[in-house]
Amino acid sequence: MKLKIVQDEDPPNPRTENDCFGKIVHWHNRYNFGERIDDPAKWLLGLSPGSLILPLCLLDHSGLHLYIGTGAHACDPGGWDSGPVGFIYADEDAIRKEFNISNFQAIPQWALDKAKKILEQEVKTYDQFLQGDVWGYAIEDDEGNHLDSCWGFFGREYCEEAGREALAHAEKHSFDPVI
Repeated sequence: MKLKIVQDEDPPNPRTENDCFGKIVHWHNRYNFGERIDDPAKWLLGLSPGSLILPLCLLDHSGLHLYIGTGAHACDPGGWDSGPVGFIYADEDAIRKEFNISNFQAIPQWALDKAKKILEQEVKTYDQFLQGDVWGYAIEDDEGNHLDSCWGFFGREYCEEAGREALAHAEKHSFDPVI
């Protein structure tokens, strides 16, 4: 048996096909990363005080790279092709719901820390989608017959790990005697 790792040609958009914790707002004219806003200052004033907001930047050069930050990307120190584009945020209600926090208590720091990690992971996953870092695996027998496959892995390493586990499982069970 052999394992093939292949770039996913039609990957799912993690912002539209998943129930995301965070929401993205942006002011870019050519791309749609989420809700488009025209006045970031006015938008910020409208958020509840318990919201968690992380700034988003975009590197737009030979592809798109979305990242959390406030300025030019490290590979573009002059900022010619990178800079602020929006925010990812979780409002107070979303944080309270996610971590089962009563409206009668302040949001604890541990919940804000966990919420920040979730938002960072959502940006990383969306960035992998934008860059085409979405993969699938296929398992074939020696004659090239399809035995198993799975698609939509964000990150090649994750796909390779899952593919190796599936291959080991297929090899183990392909020689079991039929009773």
